[in-house]
Amino acid sequence: MKSLYMVLLTLLSPLSNVVDIENEYQITGVLTVGVYPDLTPYTYEENGELKGFEIDLINEIAKRIEVTPEFILYNYTNEPYEAVKNKQIDCAISSNFLSRNNDNIEYSRTYLSTYEVLMCEKSQKFFRLEDLKDKKIGVLKNSKAEEKAKYLLRSMNFEIITYDNPKDIENDIGSGNLDAAISDKHHLNYIQKESDSLKFVQELDIKYVSMVINSKNPELTEKIDEILLEMEEDGTYQEIYDKWFGNLEKSL
Repeated sequence: MKSLYMVLLTLLSPLSNVVDIENEYQITGVLTVGVYPDLTPYTYEENGELKGFEIDLINEIAKRIEVTPEFILYNYTNEPYEAVKNKQIDCAISSNFLSRNNDNIEYSRTYLSTYEVLMCEKSQKFFRLEDLKDKKIGVLKNSKAEEKAKYLLRSMNFEIITYDNPKDIENDIGSGNLDAAISDKHHLNYIQKESDSLKFVQELDIKYVSMVINSKNPELTEKIDEILLEMEEDGTYQEIYDKWFGNLEKSL
């Protein structure tokens, strides 16, 4: 059994809102959620307020669990998932999750599907992946896009440029420092509403989006899965989806 000292340390940790005794979790009144806040329209910050499809989804889930969501912001796409693995937070969102082979990580029921896509500056004469041979392609660090780019290197040559946030990728495409990027289809659709400077080139791979939870917290995973199914059945999921993706093809 853990010493009283170790239990007190867990209870007093500023980022821990679950009690971990003998590797078992107990949900308390606060659900800590890791967020990478630069992924419109999934999670983003506007005037100091978190917004997005996944923010609305988590708020509804927390309401039905009867807990208060506490969003913890991280600077890089992989940081929320490392925090889940290390039991610093209860779960993580933000869609650009790491490989499903990570130890101590479980995934909730899938609640969205999208595509990894190639995008470039609108005036460029790129119409398919093969047109980018020997070019510079940008990706977010530690994302599914980076995984895909490394896989594509097996069959063609190009240079992978990694970034910490999507805005820098888009700026470098606009300035000519980058030829193209592997991005998310919903993200590209969203930013095209703001500006028509970028264009779609080609779909590369389907991507399923779900929440990340520590594998030693099966009760939370089960509860979230139950609520997601309930939200699909009662129409709440569709309302949230339509708010952010409008008339785009339904993803579930």
